[in-house]
Amino acid sequence: MVIGGAVYDTLNILSKDEDYINAVKSYHFALGLQNVEPIEEKEGETPYESLVRRVSENPFIYPFLYNGSLDEMAHLYKSVLSFKEEQMYSYRYLGIWNILPQKCATRSGRLEYDVELYFVSCVIREWSTEMREQCLFVPIIDRFISVFLECLGNSPYVLRDDSGEIETRQKRGYNIHQAMVNEIGDYVAVQRLQFTLRLSREECEAYEDRLIEKYNNLLNIIETLKTN
Repeated sequence: MVIGGAVYDTLNILSKDEDYINAVKSYHFALGLQNVEPIEEKEGETPYESLVRRVSENPFIYPFLYNGSLDEMAHLYKSVLSFKEEQMYSYRYLGIWNILPQKCATRSGRLEYDVELYFVSCVIREWSTEMREQCLFVPIIDRFISVFLECLGNSPYVLRDDSGEIETRQKRGYNIHQAMVNEIGDYVAVQRLQFTLRLSREECEAYEDRLIEKYNNLLNIIETLKTN
């Protein structure tokens, strides 16, 4: 729920960020949600309704969050399309894979999770490293991760170190996993983000309803847009 809540908050911020919207819009694989009818602004709309409206105007900015094992995620994407055939680029972008299971420890009123996230997008396999950096990583994935970590760090239930930041380990990759090279090949680019998420048990319980609401809102946006 915590990761989903932070993804929701990130979408809320980036849906107002013209530079990010333009970067995604100009990207060769700006696919995301398809065939969405823009929703008209209405008086007195809620923050959630406002977000849905903004996403309806730029549906390709919607991030698709998946939870599961690395092998499950790779096979899921493989089942949606064939990377080496005509439909190779037609899957949902930007994909965020929350890798499970997560190692968890409990210490005197706090929870610690070892988090591993993959930020996944399609690329043309002939693209050079420089092309991938300029077109995808820097303007889109790096920007998303920066806002995501800021949202996570500002959450009242997240415990930070003395610097006030979440210490992370990041690695760029042009492949999901070495074991999946035959299935996926070099048709995707990946940013792996790893960190230890330290949570206050008391604050998590206090904000539980709001976390559930954010996570459900993130999922409901798709269904809401499908009905308009």
